[in-house]
Amino acid sequence: KELYKRTVRLVGGSYDWQNQQQLSLSEKTLNFIKILFENLIPPLNFVFNTFKDNRLENINSKIQVCWVMFCVRYISAWEIIRLKLGGVSAR
Repeated sequence: KELYKRTVRLVGGSYDWQNQQQLSLSEKTLNFIKILFENLIPPLNFVFNTFKDNRLENINSKIQVCWVMFCVRYISAWEIIRLKLGGVSAR
C-alpha cells in the first residue's frame, strides 16, 4: 500500500511537471505515449540482472523483487492514463 501511494505520488508530480513545460499539444502527446510505453514494456533487462545478482540468495527473493518492479511499472502506467483522462494528481 505504501509503495502504491509513493508510486502514484511520484507519477503525479512528474506528470504535473511535464504539463507545466511550454510544449505544444503534439509534443505533450508524444511525451505521454513515450512514457506510457516505457511503463507498459516489461522490464526484462531488470529481471535478467536480478536473477544474475548474487546479493539475492534464493529464488523467492529474486521473484519478489521482480514482482515489485512489475507492479510499480503497471501502477505508473495506470496512473498516467488516469491523469491524462482528467484525473487529479495525488501529490
